[in-house]
Amino acid sequence: MSEKNNTNQPSQIESAKAALRPVFGQITDEQWSALEGSLEWVYVKGGDKIIRQGEPSDCIYFLLHGRLSAVFEDEDGSYRKLGDIVQGQSVGEIGIFTKEPRTASVIAIRDAVLLKMSDEALHKAAALFPDMMFNVMNTVIKRATSQYTPKTLSPVRNIVFVARTNSQRFATFVEGVQKEIARHAQVHVVSQQEILSMCNITKADLESTDPLINGKIQQAIDDLEINNEYVLFTANEDEPAWVSKAIRQADIYYFIKDFDDDFELSPIEKIIFDEKFYFRLKEKHLVLLHEDGSKRPQNTRFFLEKRDVDLHHHVRMDRSSDIHRIARFIRGCTIGIACAGGGAKGMAHVGIIKTFLENGVPIDYFCGTSAGALAAAAAAMDMGNEEFVNCLYELAVEAPTRRKNMNIIPIISIMKGEDLDRCMHKYFGHVNIEDLWINFSCMASNMTKRKPVIIDRGPLDQAVRASIALPGVFPPVVRGNDLWVDGGLINNLPINILQNNNIAIKIAVTLHKNKDYKLNYNKVPDSWQYIINTVKGKKIKTPKITSLMMESMVLASYSQYKDALKLADLHLHPPVDKVGLLQWHRYLELVRIGSEYADEVLSTPEAKELFKEFR
Repeated sequence: MSEKNNTNQPSQIESAKAALRPVFGQITDEQWSALEGSLEWVYVKGGDKIIRQGEPSDCIYFLLHGRLSAVFEDEDGSYRKLGDIVQGQSVGEIGIFTKEPRTASVIAIRDAVLLKMSDEALHKAAALFPDMMFNVMNTVIKRATSQYTPKTLSPVRNIVFVARTNSQRFATFVEGVQKEIARHAQVHVVSQQEILSMCNITKADLESTDPLINGKIQQAIDDLEINNEYVLFTANEDEPAWVSKAIRQADIYYFIKDFDDDFELSPIEKIIFDEKFYFRLKEKHLVLLHEDGSKRPQNTRFFLEKRDVDLHHHVRMDRSSDIHRIARFIRGCTIGIACAGGGAKGMAHVGIIKTFLENGVPIDYFCGTSAGALAAAAAAMDMGNEEFVNCLYELAVEAPTRRKNMNIIPIISIMKGEDLDRCMHKYFGHVNIEDLWINFSCMASNMTKRKPVIIDRGPLDQAVRASIALPGVFPPVVRGNDLWVDGGLINNLPINILQNNNIAIKIAVTLHKNKDYKLNYNKVPDSWQYIINTVKGKKIKTPKITSLMMESMVLASYSQYKDALKLADLHLHPPVDKVGLLQWHRYLELVRIGSEYADEVLSTPEAKELFKEFR
């Protein structure tokens, strides 16, 4: 609930005048004397609705401190965030003049201190000061004609780290993130004790609803924002009032847990993850701290089952690269790669990824389709470049598309499902996607429900197996009552996954042929003609049955490449046209092609500019 109060303190008067100025213009002493009795000071906690969609428009608000969000609520309970209202802006004035009901809800996404002026008071001011009201009408017209656009969301400035206790591991993690951010931007870490000292208040004041006390706290936080590009709030569960206050200031918050903690929600987490409408407006991350990387994570799913987070991260405390990854997420400079499908050609992804990492370009999110999912999954295991290459070499050698793996009677598929299952289980069967060191997703197609599926949870072998299950070539994967098949049928370049996870720099790698070639025949030869011509040494340019099926199946998704590539910051298309879709024996050659091509790309001015801070 909001609290209201009137005040005549000089500092608050100046703050009020500053807040009114963007709408009313410069206010004279005479005008202020007439207006101040009509203004109410309002303190609103983060999460409270200030304006409700559909209600009568009976007042205007001026934001002194904090941040608001305009949200359109649909009848089904879903919502669309329209934009943010920041310090110095007003909200609600259009409805007063148009006499229309509120067209959207306005929610405080941070604790906010506002001035409220009623419809009656505004019209009274208009009668007393016509010149001043000209400024108000000018503001209304600008907004109505879209010269003012609230659609652009405010930049991420306030990041909150919440931990169960203020442990040494937590302190080391925060210090590491701070140092990495400080290499690129001004950053300040603020604790409960610092806020108490800055504002000369007590712990009890953190729970106060007095607008004056909260105005003082919000002013201190505003000052920290003005003087720094990022403010990192640290809090633990021994400081419940500060945790609540800090979270209400957050643009994004990270809940930090030791991986050896129990899976149950702590008291503060029960508040954070209760699906309250307000909290859904904020991005939430879970960071799981590991002492080192000696043991691969297991059972991460139990943490995630109880916590609705946008992303989770595994951090090995003996690896600065993991801490730097969190800093990149905070700064909005993450790098992700989307690897397209293409059969054996997809092994060029291995060379590309390997070369990028060797050149100091980190990858924070891996995603792929079909063969691209295969390479991306192995890379997300973060096993080291040499082991990464060797792992996929063994998998390529055991390629389940060899003749010995074919069905004698191909009723469901040309290739045997058991061989593919065994191959996937050997290399990925001991890992769940949520246990990977680096975030990963892959595409599949739900044949039963006729829709694309993004797989980001569950057994890694099943996910990759589904993503490469090209109908007719491999048997589908059974998931419940659904049949899942190759993701390339619907989305062969899943760069939308990177977009949906707010990855800043998106790399797309495609493998499809982009050159036309002339056929040396007018009619496709039958099998006997093909054999006879082969014996005579006459090469016929026609794909074999499996290649023809694979190319045909993903033909529809090729048309989506143009739209997908519009999202890419960097597009790579390695020269693999002359490699057959089933030529897995050329694995090392494909890795070399991908690596050499990546070296060329990284030497271009475009790539140098894109990755300049990493090299």
